[in-house]
Amino acid sequence: MNFKSFSTLIFLTLIIFSITLPNTLNAQWAGSSSINNNIYRNGNVCIGGSTPEQLLTLSHPTEPVLRFERTNPGHYDFEMFATSGGHLKFRGGSSGTGSSLNNLMTIRRDAKVLINTNNAPSALSGIDLSAVKLYVQGGILTEKVLVKEGWADYVFYDDYQLKPLLEVEAHIKQHGHLHNTPSAKAIEDGGLDLGALTVNQQEKIEELYLHLIEKEKEINELKSVISNMQKQLNQLDNAKIQK
Repeated sequence: MNFKSFSTLIFLTLIIFSITLPNTLNAQWAGSSSINNNIYRNGNVCIGGSTPEQLLTLSHPTEPVLRFERTNPGHYDFEMFATSGGHLKFRGGSSGTGSSLNNLMTIRRDAKVLINTNNAPSALSGIDLSAVKLYVQGGILTEKVLVKEGWADYVFYDDYQLKPLLEVEAHIKQHGHLHNTPSAKAIEDGGLDLGALTVNQQEKIEELYLHLIEKEKEINELKSVISNMQKQLNQLDNAKIQK
């Protein structure tokens, strides 16, 4: 084949390729060819791979990253990515990419959520925290907290053993806190269980009411005794006067 024949063959091949390939490519996207206008497609899209499983699939051997970037310098940028360990992480900052951004939140594969921290302790001073699902470093401000917990109405049951106040006093002198309540050191070391402590405080409030009711009965009995004694004294005074 001479050079002229070879050139003709290449030219015909390019013509065929130019006819078939654009049709194939045009089938992928629709819309304007201008960079300032919208493009779209009806099927799923995969970036970094060839098998889109959903409307948008980011494919990467280790950590696929979705980045939200502001075009103005110094504005806050944001990245969301899946780690090789199977966790979903969120990071952001006024500049930089990847590890140079601040870690904001992690949704772990075991359904634990970490905010402003990368650490999820499994225990605290011997208390098992493996079932805890939310960790927040820096504090939580909320208008309402709903805690599902039992209540202390058992204090009013007939078989409840209400401690006499003298025993309560002895326990306070010996241990420095009320009976059946955590000490200050226990709270400092292991934290405060909001639900359990609320029930505990309700228990003490109900015990106080039982003590108050008991003392009111005793006071009323003493008043009755004093009233009877006063009547007897008045009768004696009247008898002396008559003599």
